[in-house]
Order: sequence, then structure tokens, then C-alpha cells
Amino acid sequence: MNIIRLDSGQSFEVPIQGFEAHIEFDLTGGTGFEIDRIPMDHNRRGKVLALRNPIGNSEISIKPDHTRSEFPSDTQLFVSVSLQNATGEEIRLDLPTFDIGGLRTFPVLGIFTTFEKVRLQAGDANTDSSLDVFSSAVRSALRRTLDLDGVAEPPRTAVTVLVDISASMKFSTSHDVFDAMCAFATGVLSTASQGSSIRLLTSSSSRLMEMLESPEAIRALSSRITPAREVGWNVDLAQIDPEDAVLVLSDDLPIEVVNLPNKKVHLLSSRKPLVDHGISVTHVDAKLIEALKVQDLKKLAIPARAMFDALTGWTPPPAPDLENQQLATEKKSS
Repeated sequence: MNIIRLDSGQSFEVPIQGFEAHIEFDLTGGTGFEIDRIPMDHNRRGKVLALRNPIGNSEISIKPDHTRSEFPSDTQLFVSVSLQNATGEEIRLDLPTFDIGGLRTFPVLGIFTTFEKVRLQAGDANTDSSLDVFSSAVRSALRRTLDLDGVAEPPRTAVTVLVDISASMKFSTSHDVFDAMCAFATGVLSTASQGSSIRLLTSSSSRLMEMLESPEAIRALSSRITPAREVGWNVDLAQIDPEDAVLVLSDDLPIEVVNLPNKKVHLLSSRKPLVDHGISVTHVDAKLIEALKVQDLKKLAIPARAMFDALTGWTPPPAPDLENQQLATEKKSS
């Protein structure tokens, strides 16, 4: 048997002709689990899931069984994938150890097909431990959309985070909503700006621009920044590097930000903007906050990806023509 160890995000390719895989799941503590819907032929027996006839791009995700809403604290997941190559030799792919404690769902394996090959990509096991469960859920939701688009190495960008601490925010945005805004921003920027500079600037001229050590520092803003009594934006926005992406946390988009020369601007807003300035917006409403609370990756994926694309300038690749791909595969196999 040929045993291959895949690190986080690494891939392994096999021919699509005659593809069959057996995935074995082992969770510490004997925790029960379920598998999300899979768009290909599959059969599960206990801890082993058999797959065949893959089409397009998909993923294998697990979630706790009906007895609980999230995986117990400190739960670890071990996964191996058994395959056969063209000569009949058995191959076993050992995926990295996944720390899934506190999560409600987790994408384990990405499966990407072409006319000739099936690419199996290990899930992301990197540094989510530094995030709380809410920011981690946003990060996982974003990563799964990037994986499905075949983005091996996401683009990064330097970011200036503009936080509105004016009197308007005090009356329009509750602490819970602002906390959700910070959690969402942290989850997206942990991918979009990881390894790049992050600067913090507020609407108040009394606070100097601050360099943040990491995206995780954004998560703490809700506990260390309080609204001022100032009306409007009094800060000099000329301090912002024109090459930076700009993320605004506010209840509206001030005209000063609209007039910035920066090309990549996104508004994370506690209210739906009254005027469309042609700038991308994430409205942190009750539905988004609920998705954060229950770690619903599917509902978090679209707004997280939209914010990521806006800040990085990334253009998603065109969706594959699954129908023609399936017809071509069936014609070849016949």
C-alpha cells in the first residue's frame, strides 16, 4: 500500500475513469456525526463513506449527529481516503488532523473534476484556533467557496479598517450588532489580509492611526472602542494609503469615504444604506447575525465571499459547464 500524507489544503489527483474512494472518519470521544448532502453516488456504512461517479466540484462536510448542535470542545477528526491507481495498487491518503471542537459543520475534503482527472483536496486545518467560533465560522465559509473555485492560494491585500465611532453609531448600532460586525470582519480578513498590513482608523480625529498585529485584533474592537459624542467624520482620511483596500464599519457610508481614491472599498453596515454609491455592502441584519450564532456556513458563504472579492479585487472564475462535462464523461466511459 502506498501511503501519502496530505497537509492542509494539499491536493492529490487520480484518473476519473473508474474512480472510487472510501473515506474513513474517526472522531475523538466517539462523537456521532452526519454527512452533508453529496452531489454524487455515495454509500455510508458506519465510519466509512464510499464515493463514485463524481461530477463538477463538490465537498465532503460533516456535522454533529442529531443529539447535539456542535462538536464537543477539543474534538479532533482523523480522516483517511483509500483509492486505487490505474495498476490496481491501493493508495491511502491521510489528511491532516482537524480540530473541530465547537464547530457546527466542517468541510473535510474538496473534490474537483475535469474530463480526465479527479483532484482531492484536504480541508483547511490552519490556525482557526486563534479565532473564536464565530470568526472561525466566517473564515471556514469563505475558504470553502475559494476551494470550490479551485483557488489554491487566495490573494492577499493590505487593509485600512475605518470604524465609525460617531454619535450616530451610538444610537443606531447596538453592542451586539457591532460585535457581530467585528466577528464577521475578522473572519474575512483572516484570509484576505493574512500576512499583510492592517491599519485601524476611526472617525474621530482624537485617535491616531494604529497598526494592528493581526486580523484577530479586529475581533476585540467591540470591547475596547466606544462611540464618541462627535457628529460626523472629523478624521483626516488622507492618511490612508491609496493602495490599501478599505473596510468601513459604520451605519452608513460617509461621502468622505466615497471620494477616496482607493479602488477597493467595502462597507460593513448595521443599516441598509439609503443611497447606492456603487460600493459593495454587507448589511449585518438579523439573518446574518443568526447565521453567525449558529455557525451556518452556507448562509455565511455568500456575504463572506462578496466582501473578500471586493477587498482583494478577485474575480471568480467562470462556473464549469457541468451538463456538458457529464455528457462527455458518459460518452467516454461508454
